[in-house]
Amino acid sequence: MSRPPSLVELVALTRLTLSAPRTGAAVVLREETGREGAWLLFAIALVLSIFGVELEFLALGVRNVALVYVAATQAGASLILLGAIHHVGRAFGGSGDFDGALKIVAWINFVFLFVQAVRIVVLLVLPPAEDVFMMLSFALFLWLLVNFTAELHGFRSLGRVFLGVILAAVGLIAVFNLLGSLFGISVMPAGA
Repeated sequence: MSRPPSLVELVALTRLTLSAPRTGAAVVLREETGREGAWLLFAIALVLSIFGVELEFLALGVRNVALVYVAATQAGASLILLGAIHHVGRAFGGSGDFDGALKIVAWINFVFLFVQAVRIVVLLVLPPAEDVFMMLSFALFLWLLVNFTAELHGFRSLGRVFLGVILAAVGLIAVFNLLGSLFGISVMPAGA
């Protein structure tokens, strides 16, 4: 069993991931963590992300948001992302495995801990810039997701992976709307 990375190594890998996402993903995928280690990384990143969301709510002045709701939402979104990266990528001829997808999602969650920290500072120092920051964060998420998925599954065309991500997202929203309609819940507002 290899030793856990130091904070300096994590920051260096985060910088590499942001500057060269496919290279960063390749480094993450080469790590020999085993499935248990990958689940542990996934869980740690998820727990830290949940606390980050709670700090964001405090910075926004939002009160009375149940931690269990935040945890369920974050965990559900991460598990759906994990399943989509693995199954949709394989359906399109990708060569990635479940353990690799697990590492990828754990690493995306970890990288976004830094994004959350910056968002909290933006909320406290320059609140009007928060909307722009959120759009940039979403663009960064898509960029990392496309590059990581391409690296995991051995896809060459980032454009095709991007199209696949968009189609998978639309498909998932449609399925959740269909399932939600059985319970009177909608993922998308009626007028959207």
